[in-house]
Amino acid sequence: MSRPLRLGGAALWMALAALALNAACGDDAAPAAPGTNNTPANNANNPGNNVPGNAILEHVSDRTVGLAANSRVDLKIRYIGVDGAPLANQNINWAVLGNGEGSALDASQSTTDGSGVAAVQVLSAAREASFEVEASAANDDAVEPIRFVVNVESKDFASYRVTVNYAGGRRYTNNNIKVSLFEMPDKCENFNPLRPGTAFRSEKRRPDAQGFPMNFTFTNLNNGTRYTAVASAFAAESDTVEVIGSFGCNDSRPAIADGQNPEPIVIELVDILPEVAGTWAITSRFNLGEALPENVQNILNPILDFFGDPEGTLIALLVDFLEEQFGFDVGSIQTVLEGIAEDLLASAFGANETVRNILTGGADISEVIRNFHLEGNIIIPANSIQPNGIINGAQLNYFNFGYRWRLNCDSEQEFQDNPECGDAFIPFGDAGLTPIEAIFNGSININPRFDPSTGRIWFHELAVDDHTISFNYGEIVAYLIEKVALPLLFDSTIDSINALLRRFIVCAELFDSNVFESICDVAIDEVSNVLRAQLTQLNLSSDNFTIGTPPDQPCALYEREADEYGAPEPPNLSHTPKFKEMGRDLDHPDHGNLRCLWNSQLQFSDDPADVSRFTGRWFGEKRFDN
Repeated sequence: MSRPLRLGGAALWMALAALALNAACGDDAAPAAPGTNNTPANNANNPGNNVPGNAILEHVSDRTVGLAANSRVDLKIRYIGVDGAPLANQNINWAVLGNGEGSALDASQSTTDGSGVAAVQVLSAAREASFEVEASAANDDAVEPIRFVVNVESKDFASYRVTVNYAGGRRYTNNNIKVSLFEMPDKCENFNPLRPGTAFRSEKRRPDAQGFPMNFTFTNLNNGTRYTAVASAFAAESDTVEVIGSFGCNDSRPAIADGQNPEPIVIELVDILPEVAGTWAITSRFNLGEALPENVQNILNPILDFFGDPEGTLIALLVDFLEEQFGFDVGSIQTVLEGIAEDLLASAFGANETVRNILTGGADISEVIRNFHLEGNIIIPANSIQPNGIINGAQLNYFNFGYRWRLNCDSEQEFQDNPECGDAFIPFGDAGLTPIEAIFNGSININPRFDPSTGRIWFHELAVDDHTISFNYGEIVAYLIEKVALPLLFDSTIDSINALLRRFIVCAELFDSNVFESICDVAIDEVSNVLRAQLTQLNLSSDNFTIGTPPDQPCALYEREADEYGAPEPPNLSHTPKFKEMGRDLDHPDHGNLRCLWNSQLQFSDDPADVSRFTGRWFGEKRFDN
């Protein structure tokens, strides 16, 4: 029995390079694009790296060929002209590179047919051998040759041929695919993709221009041997990190017998998904004051104006109402009304200069109304995650809404120094409102981005598809004004617009006539009702609020603490990602705001123009697994 051929020096490296670019291609393969000649740097085996303007040769039959001793196989190429058309009646030279150990070609030259295809036959000898066969254009030195790898096996040896398929959505063009043969364990269910043990033989390379399927051939395997074949696709790699994005295994374990190659072993790569199933506590912050429609601004502005000019605004509202509803000319008592309101305003504040400044400035009230916080859960059931990473039927629930206001802090300095000081959350139920509930779809995406400055790899992200929820903007605004802002500014008795107006305008002190006093009382009630009705009817009754992550900015997922599997940035071993955060409530010195983004839209009526588009920020923390 002969021993395997040992190639040395340049021949060995040429053989390895050719093996590293092996891929299946049938007789009916479409011609490659013209004008892209192969370069010596890739051993002329990649038709995608050609110099513009030249004709090319491309493989038709497999680039790596295994055959038994004393047998024969055809090698075929296609000759493509500059215009992309096949070239007929062209001579192709064929040559053996390396030691064929008696194996040879049936001809040194052949001619292309009408489809531009030329062929030569390899006649194997009785001895093992591994060599290359080069095809070159006989009459055009500018055309780069291409090569085949030929492995000849004696009757005591044969090959495992492994085909790797991948139909997922991840891009592995610039990442390695690794195929390994294992003697033990013999069942795929016993394999840990991250630590599968020591392989009998492995090969790793990147997909070529043709992508998948990829073909791997392991030659010179002894009769009677059998192996479990596994394949891994690496989503990110560095000196310290291997992140496996997809994995496949085949435990059919065909035996090598009588030096015959078994049928090719097929491995389907399946994406490895992170552990995201479970319940996540999330906080979302929206600036709902961005780009409000004009009709909404017309409702909000008079209310907000009160906090900049309380006495003037309230008197103006009352005067307009009296004139429009009763035809009552209050011009003669305009100055009296303003003076009384000013006196009452000063009396209401007393010595509380902080409240006086906030009220007359108006900015904080505007922030309370327009900048909303929402607290709730994202629930991702385990059975909602499909093998390709698509999520169907996850839940989004908001049960608290909130705001931030400096009056909730002990001091102005604390408000400035602590971004969470002043936050307050209110259960929807306590406000007499219905909590928000929604079902959404999405996906877990792999997006390897290695940052050498921090060593961080963000390789999984959550995309949330746009979905609609019912969100009563006006009801929440009214609640924050009446039940939050007014009691904080004055006292607990001032908890409605009506009570506010009556604090400033005492009808009995303005009018001697009982008739005018009654009109004044009715006007205060009506102004209060009109203002509140306008607020509570600011939006459609259902499905008026649409949110989702931006298509190009899904939410980055962050892993658990380091003690589970080494340093988290980056992990020091391959591992299954276990995440504890969706985004982070953090402004990073290098990466900026790490909170996730919402694309949001609030529809205020059936009129398509009555819509507000704005952004939101959110982050989440894993509470427990489902």
